[in-house]
Amino acid sequence: MTRQSAQPWVKRMSVGALVALFAFLTLAPLMVLAGASIILADRAVSRQVEAKLASTAEVSALLVEKQLSGLAVLVESYAQRPSFVAALGGGDAKRYDQEAISFHLNGLLESESGLGTVFLARPDGVLVDILPETPSIIGMDFSFRDWYRGVTRT
Repeated sequence: MTRQSAQPWVKRMSVGALVALFAFLTLAPLMVLAGASIILADRAVSRQVEAKLASTAEVSALLVEKQLSGLAVLVESYAQRPSFVAALGGGDAKRYDQEAISFHLNGLLESESGLGTVFLARPDGVLVDILPETPSIIGMDFSFRDWYRGVTRT
């Protein structure tokens, strides 16, 4: 196509049509570029967010594991105290020393600021004592609870 044959076609177009054609030819690539940039940026941000969430979850899991390990050591130390073992009367509920049991549970509750409740349950799941005091549930069977099932499996 030569320049002369193109001129009649361009000359026949109105100014408005030429402006519209110019706008389309100019803006279409910009719109495609902008759309592609938005999609790429969105994917990059999503990957960064996912990486940060994974990192945060990993750190949180380590922190929880550390706290639970420390709590397990603390509870184990209380469970092995001779005075606490004696307060349990050799496992005979009739020989429990409730005052001594409450004393030790209170010490455990006060020793760790993150604890909201401490309790003692018999091997069959019956609640012996709980702090803060909740007399209405002492003596109830909690063997159906998840915590009991988890403890008895270990």
